[in-house]
Amino acid sequence: MEAAPPPSLLGSTGAPEQVASIQGTEIATLPIPEPTRPGSFASRRYSSSKKLPSSIGCSYLVPAGRPSIVDTTPEGWKSYTNPEGQPYFVHPTLKVVTENNILETAIREHLELSSTVIRRMAANHHPPIDMEGTELFLEYDIGEPGTTRTLYYVADRRTQSVFWVKDLSSTEVIQGDAYSEGHIRKCEGRKIEYWTHVEMFPMHAPYPKEKEHVLKGILTHSRIDGMTCLTSTAAYQPEMCKDFLKILEVNRDDGYKLCCLARIAKDVSLNRFVHHHGQQWARLERTASYQTSTLTPLPWLADYITSVLLFKAHRERLRSLDKLFVDQIAYICYWREFIVQELSEWQEVTLVATVLWTVDMGVLQLIVGNTSNNAGIIKGMAVTSTICGMVSTAISLYLDQKHRKRAKKETADDLTAFLRQEWDPERGFLKLAILHCLPRTFLIWAFVFAGVTTLLLGLDGPGHIVFGSVLAIAFSIWTLFWLTIFRGTQKIRRDWGKIISTVTMTGRQRTTQYWNFVTRSLNNLNRQRG
Repeated sequence: MEAAPPPSLLGSTGAPEQVASIQGTEIATLPIPEPTRPGSFASRRYSSSKKLPSSIGCSYLVPAGRPSIVDTTPEGWKSYTNPEGQPYFVHPTLKVVTENNILETAIREHLELSSTVIRRMAANHHPPIDMEGTELFLEYDIGEPGTTRTLYYVADRRTQSVFWVKDLSSTEVIQGDAYSEGHIRKCEGRKIEYWTHVEMFPMHAPYPKEKEHVLKGILTHSRIDGMTCLTSTAAYQPEMCKDFLKILEVNRDDGYKLCCLARIAKDVSLNRFVHHHGQQWARLERTASYQTSTLTPLPWLADYITSVLLFKAHRERLRSLDKLFVDQIAYICYWREFIVQELSEWQEVTLVATVLWTVDMGVLQLIVGNTSNNAGIIKGMAVTSTICGMVSTAISLYLDQKHRKRAKKETADDLTAFLRQEWDPERGFLKLAILHCLPRTFLIWAFVFAGVTTLLLGLDGPGHIVFGSVLAIAFSIWTLFWLTIFRGTQKIRRDWGKIISTVTMTGRQRTTQYWNFVTRSLNNLNRQRG
């Protein structure tokens, strides 16, 4: 006696005889296919643990003559290889695409039966689901021994989206958070998945000239927007937009170009989805946060002590980090600009701090035999300055090694994972900001203690040494004041440039005036003698 098929395969109007008549009794016992996303499949695809068969000591027969060019693909199927090198198979009649090895009869028959089940579920859905112009992706996933499952999604070229033949939650099928039904209806979330599908299987698909025209317009606007606005929400920087436009101008409409187009379109759709493109609350600038902040500020005493000890240097870092991860959206291009500036500063701090604590070590050697009343204080200050300088160097080297390798190779996903790990629900990026400013802060304290050491040494020496020490301390305090509180590295360089230029010009003017005075005096003297 034939087993009755599961009710979920029949719908409200199906009958057991109708389903069984398609493929006999095999379809009745077939597991119901489970929904998946192209993004989920891509993650499994790239993290695959496939291994090459061992070829050590193996020998294979090479037949005489030309290699065979006979197509061994089963009847009804066609084989392709995507630009990355992964083979896949397409059944033009059943409109099925898969990466499973259909050369194995059991897998091929299972996929063909599964496609029949899914299309029957679509036909029996209320209302019926139109499958015209769609492409069904199937994956026969073999997990642990004895466990298998069939995964699917439907790619629709007409709407450039993906869908399923049963109702699902947005968290199951959309990458990211959906904030309203309108956010889902705009289909940007589904378009991300659709273009992921096209990127993986481009060689058999028709080239969408209309989409290319739309993308050219988007990239052109993104380029001018990035050039004229520092807080642009464009997916790419102007130079990248220029390069992508050149790629789209290539005169070929094949699978290779389609793969490139799909990758660009996927990023554009993701960017539009996270910025609520087309919604009433669309984000119009990158640094605008539309989510309610849950951060708890530090108590005023802790904030005051932290600001004094760190010379308020952490506040600038904190503002920069917050702008890089607004509503947990990370831009790899802006992060790279930020981290390159950080690496440059850490290198400068390492150099200056190393010179400073080396000088401090020399000072300690000079004052070994000092028996004055201030000898203990001088030694303590010199040791403290040395320790601060060494700590500054050590932290600078640690941060430099931690971020240097990741500055150029880090992907957007890696950056998002890193920032989410560093993000604290109560304090945000406060800990990370403090860590990044520690090299500079310890260097400042090293200068402060070195200045006090110099001052105390001057007080124990002749009067001109005292005067020179006081002058050096005053100059150091002025420099550190501008360095830590009000000015950044580039502004400091500009200020120093102006100072040096002013001093140089003043010296030249005074030299010229003095020379003119001497020349006039000599001329007057010669005239009097004559």
